[in-house]
Amino acid sequence: MAKRVVALFLWFYVTWMVWTFVSYITGLSFLLGPVAGAAIAALVVTDPRHKIWGSRTN
Repeated sequence: MAKRVVALFLWFYVTWMVWTFVSYITGLSFLLGPVAGAAIAALVVTDPRHKIWGSRTN
């Protein structure tokens, strides 16, 4: 579970910073960065298709 928490913060931060760079160059809104970061971080952490984290079988 700790890996998922670290991944959450990393994906959120990286997406936000990349969006900030893109918005600086293109003139788009800076406010979409945290929204996009939260959406991508949520997808990575929840991993609905179990492609990143795999599924546990006991």
